[in-house]
Amino acid sequence: MSKPGSNTDPGQAQRPPVYWLGGIRHEGGGLSSPIQGSTMNSGRNPLEKARPFEISQKVVVEAWKQVKANQGAAGVDKQSIAEFKTNLRNNLYKIWNRMSSGSYMPPPVRTVSIPKKTGRGKRVLGVPSVSERVAQTVWNCYFEPIVEPHFHEDSYGYRPGKSALDAVEVTRRRCWKYD
Repeated sequence: MSKPGSNTDPGQAQRPPVYWLGGIRHEGGGLSSPIQGSTMNSGRNPLEKARPFEISQKVVVEAWKQVKANQGAAGVDKQSIAEFKTNLRNNLYKIWNRMSSGSYMPPPVRTVSIPKKTGRGKRVLGVPSVSERVAQTVWNCYFEPIVEPHFHEDSYGYRPGKSALDAVEVTRRRCWKYD
């Protein structure tokens, strides 16, 4: 009896072998460049069927630019933005590859305790790694335009261009309107 999920299951289709050459995934013998999306030798792009999610590499690069502009502290991996940049192409490729294949798993978050404004107690903040911030930005680029139209116009929490102060202002205007 074979293990579930193995290629020897009678009900499962056989997949072509997967080879790793220089950090680039190649299936079925075709050589492809993940950065340019070009295909050599086979005449087809073997990654087309292998990617369940269509994540543009340009979006990953733009997400990196946003994260770099925002700066921020290193995460649990202690990798700063400058260190991430030293191996930028490989780091961005890993993020793109894992997100587009559906195998991305977020790394742990570093916690930092800061004193509360009142002086009593501490507030715990989570500091994601640079790669996680890039992945979150990529995800936001795809997810936000889909869900944003479904929010109620009076929903202000965690929305682009809206804040708690905007909610207070609208509430004030409505209170004066009905007085």
